[in-house]
Amino acid sequence: MKMINFVLKTQATELTSLKTNISRLEEDNSELRDLCCFLDDDRQKRSKLAREWQRFGRYTATVMRQEVAAYQSKLRELDTKQQQLVSDNTELKASLIITLQTHESLLIDDVINILVD
Repeated sequence: MKMINFVLKTQATELTSLKTNISRLEEDNSELRDLCCFLDDDRQKRSKLAREWQRFGRYTATVMRQEVAAYQSKLRELDTKQQQLVSDNTELKASLIITLQTHESLLIDDVINILVD
């Protein structure tokens, strides 16, 4: 009988210890589950944020390409206008030289006529 009581006490102690361990493991399991949920939520937020930044980057690159194309077009227009102005200036210089030479020859003719008379 003593032996049975001893075995029952030992088993009761062991059962209590196991229940304590199970309780502690369940708490740990709950904490780990909560941590997993938190980390998963954080991962999803980061993934969403990464997609938004990627979308923003693509949009910005498109806008920049459009701006660069517009500036290049404007630059070509300005270059064409500059070439036209250079051409016009060259023509005006030639016309001015011809006009000055004509006036000069007329003045010389007038001076010669005055001296001859």
